[in-house]
Amino acid sequence: MTAARPALQHAENARACPWVRGRLAVACLLLAVAAGCGPRADEARLLLEDVAARTAPTTLKASTPAPQRESTAWRVDDRPGAGDLYLSGEGPYARLVLVPGLSPHGKDDPRLI
Repeated sequence: MTAARPALQHAENARACPWVRGRLAVACLLLAVAAGCGPRADEARLLLEDVAARTAPTTLKASTPAPQRESTAWRVDDRPGAGDLYLSGEGPYARLVLVPGLSPHGKDDPRLI
């Protein structure tokens, strides 16, 4: 009967192992999420919230002056490109490269301006 006890204990440990792995995975996930909760993540969230709101009031619009919009053009390997550069009067906070490729209006889509 003593030989069965270590085998039973080993079986219990094997069942507990996935539970421990699961808790470790959740802890790592929470740590990764917490690492993205700094001021840069908040600035990026404000910017994306502002883009989604279109012309509606947002925290970003209320707390910063309107950006200056400059059209710009470039060439890469003899292929022309064009885009808009939005400059803040307060300096750069969050950076975002937005490629509106699915819209027929492209960079001039009214949801982005």
